[in-house]
Amino acid sequence: MSLRKLMTALVLLLLVSGCTPAAVNYDDLVKSALSRPMPEATNHNKKYYRYYLLPDVGIKQSTQISTLYEIDRKPIMLDLDVANIVAKRYTEISENTEGKEKGDQKEDSKIQFSSLIKEEAVSYRTTGTYVDGSDKEQHFIFSIVDLEKNKAVVLENGQVDMMAIVNDANMDMIVQSMFTTMRSITVNEDLVVQDFSKKDIITYHERYEEFFEHAIPESGAISDIIDKTAPKTE
Repeated sequence: MSLRKLMTALVLLLLVSGCTPAAVNYDDLVKSALSRPMPEATNHNKKYYRYYLLPDVGIKQSTQISTLYEIDRKPIMLDLDVANIVAKRYTEISENTEGKEKGDQKEDSKIQFSSLIKEEAVSYRTTGTYVDGSDKEQHFIFSIVDLEKNKAVVLENGQVDMMAIVNDANMDMIVQSMFTTMRSITVNEDLVVQDFSKKDIITYHERYEEFFEHAIPESGAISDIIDKTAPKTE
């Protein structure tokens, strides 16, 4: 084989190798996201919570509890977990009352919320803790759901839920951004409990059940699913 043919073969081999993305190591990805510096301040303030979004984010729709935005043309939904916040408050009141009667002390070391996504639907899941902008320890659940052509990324902390439809090529960038935003969030739970009724909570959950009921089989375009479940502009 001539030198020219050998060089051509090597170039073709490199090109083919470069077109095959490496498998994502989710453990390393989560560790990297948690090690990034915390934002110094929030840049989005809503009635019930405030948070930070990176400069490259494009907001499509927003209400007082939900925001639909894009990174690299990939949709991400951020939504206040009203149901869990209210349920947790009533549980705390009940436990505090029982604790006073029994002299028990409440445990804060366990996750006090469950994921929106069933265990059997995920291809990867991990849990952990982080310290938020108010120096409080928060728990999180990070899940991956394999779709036909993409993946659904779900990040939850009991106060908000974040969901994105991504592929391996932009997985790192979007997951890093999601963790940055979640770690910056501060929620006014007292105001949430004060304002929301049981009807509001049921409506809130129905939207997410519909989102994942349609998203997991991925029979149609993900953008259509997002449009159907996105928050309505105020």
